[in-house]
Amino acid sequence: MVVVYTPAGPAAQLANFCFLMSALVSADILLIRFFLCLAYIWLLVNASLGMPRWPAMDSTGGISVDGITWSVLCLLFHGYSLARLVWDERPVGFRSEDEEQLWRFFYRRCGMGRLEMKQVLRYGRWVRVPAGQAIMSGTDAHLRFYVLVEGLAALRDVYEGTATKPRTQFSSCCFSFQLLSIFGIYTGFERRAEHVLAATAVTDCLLYSWSVDELQTIATGLSPAVSAYWRYFSLCQMGLYFSHRAHPGRQLVCATGEPEGDEVWEGHRSRDFTDGLRRYESQRHTLKGFLAWLRRAFHPFPPAGLRHNTLPIHGILARNRLIAVKAAQAGAAIRKKEGELSGSDEEAEDRSVRGERRALQFLTAMQSLQRIDATSVEELVEDVLSHTSLDAMGASSADAAAALADSGGGRGGANGSAGEAQPGSLSFRRMTSP
Repeated sequence: MVVVYTPAGPAAQLANFCFLMSALVSADILLIRFFLCLAYIWLLVNASLGMPRWPAMDSTGGISVDGITWSVLCLLFHGYSLARLVWDERPVGFRSEDEEQLWRFFYRRCGMGRLEMKQVLRYGRWVRVPAGQAIMSGTDAHLRFYVLVEGLAALRDVYEGTATKPRTQFSSCCFSFQLLSIFGIYTGFERRAEHVLAATAVTDCLLYSWSVDELQTIATGLSPAVSAYWRYFSLCQMGLYFSHRAHPGRQLVCATGEPEGDEVWEGHRSRDFTDGLRRYESQRHTLKGFLAWLRRAFHPFPPAGLRHNTLPIHGILARNRLIAVKAAQAGAAIRKKEGELSGSDEEAEDRSVRGERRALQFLTAMQSLQRIDATSVEELVEDVLSHTSLDAMGASSADAAAALADSGGGRGGANGSAGEAQPGSLSFRRMTSP
C-alpha cells in the first residue's frame, strides 16, 4: 500500500519555489545565481531545523548533517559567483580623464562597456611622442597596435625601397591594421617582405598601444564579449578609413556620422573622445531599466544558441588569430635578423630580404594548415631555410632560430597553443585542406 507522507515544512517548500524560479530564468545568469543562493539558504534552514513537516517551522530537536554539509558547500560556490556578478554591475571609474575619453572612443565605435574597457586597460600603455620622432618602425610595425588619441602623424609605406607619399594620420586613426586579425576576422592587411611601414609624429602625439601578446590575452582571456567588441571596432575603423580614402574631399565624420571639426587636422582630439555622454549613452541604472531587465530575464524557454560565444578559440576564428600572431612574430624576427645582417654589406642585405620574402610567402601558405597552433615560429623559419639555399641566403638555420628566440617568438604563438586544438607536431611539407 502506498503511503502519502505529510508535505515537507515551509523552508523546504520555499527552497523548491526558488529552484523553480531559477528554472524560469534563462536570459540572465545573475538572476539564476540569485535564486539558487536563496534555494540553498532555505535548504540550510530546513536541515538545521531537522527537516520539520508541514506546517511546522520550529526545530524537531535534531539536525541533518549531510543536508547542512551539501547546502553550505553549494551556497559557497553559488554565493561567490553571485557576488562576482553583482560586483560587475558596480559603477566603474577610470584613473584619468585620458582613460575616460579612450573609453568613450571605444564605446562609440564598438559599444564596449566601462567594465570591459577597464579590463582592456590592464594591458597596453600610454605613449607620448614629441614632434619629429618615430612612433613606429622596424619590429614595432609587426608587434604593436596603436590608437592615435591626439596629434598628427605621418604614415609612410616603402615598397621594395620606394617610399610612397606619407599619409596624414589624425586623432582616432590606428595602425597596424593587420594585428586586428588576432580577434578572429581576417582583415587582409598583412604586409609582405617588400613592404615596410613606419609612422612619425608630425605634432606632439598621444597614443595608446598594445603588444601582440597583450592582444592575444585580450582576445581569449577576458570576458567573451571583449573579443566581439574588438571585431566591431575593426569593422568601424576600416569602414571609416576606406570612406576617407575613397572620398578624400568629404568632411571627416565621427562614429555617429556627424562631422568632425576642422581642429582635428590641427592635432586636436576627435569628437568621439571629447564629446560628453548624451542621454541615450548614459550608463546609470534606473528603475525603468531594472524592470525591463526583469521582464527580459524571465523566459522559461531559452532561444537556440543561448550559451554560444564568439571567443576566437576554435574554428575559423582561432585559425585567423593564430596565423595573425605567428605572422607578426615571424615578420618581426626576420626583420630583426635583416637588421643584423644589413650592417655588413649590401649583398648580405639583399640575401636577407630574399630570405624574408621567402618566409612570408610561406606564411601565406600556412592558411591551409589545420594545426598551426602546435608549430613555433622557430620551426616555421627553420623549415623555410631548409627549403632555400643557405649559401644564397647567407645565413644558417641555427642563426635564424637564434634570431627568433631573441625576438621572443615561441612555441604555440604568443600565449601558447590554443587549448581546443589537437596536440602534436606539424610538418610544413604536408599541406592539407581545412
